[in-house]
Amino acid sequence: MGEDLRIRRTKYSIKQSFLKMLEEKDLEHITINEITQLAFCNRNTFYSHYEDKYDLIDKLCEESLKLLKVALKGLHEKKWNSPEELYLNISGTCFELMEEDMQFYNVVLGKNRYPVFAERYKSAITEYIFENVKLDKKNMKAIKIEIEFATNGLIGVHRYWLQNQEEYQKEEILEISKNLIVGLGKIIFEEM
Repeated sequence: MGEDLRIRRTKYSIKQSFLKMLEEKDLEHITINEITQLAFCNRNTFYSHYEDKYDLIDKLCEESLKLLKVALKGLHEKKWNSPEELYLNISGTCFELMEEDMQFYNVVLGKNRYPVFAERYKSAITEYIFENVKLDKKNMKAIKIEIEFATNGLIGVHRYWLQNQEEYQKEEILEISKNLIVGLGKIIFEEM
């Protein structure tokens, strides 16, 4: 059974208030009083849901990573014509998730207010590739480096887009990235 509507509204209000604060200043400089005042709730309410601001950001990150993993799992259920197409769809899926929770991704990934998230985001993508994509086992040492390079590049492109949304549409970024992804995909993946 899901959470009570009042609890969901309270958590949503706390999340929005917290992200608004993160837009303006670093995590270390945000107080629980500031969050609760902006969220129109009291400290007891905050502490009934979160241990502290670090627990709050961790739970927000976990929620986003869970959605990412579910979306990536959905990719594996489809049939792709090439590994490069799969890799492009990984990137497209990430963009769609960013659009659904733009404020979170803008602050946490775009402004890099919580660098731990970028590493966990990268790990989720990397784990998906290693667990679900047929790789050339003969050259795994090189493939690990290539996937590390590719996922860091992917995150860099995502961060760049978040910082320059007025200049680029998601589709433009995907098209610009396509040639790089196709070339790199041919190096990393075996034929499916």
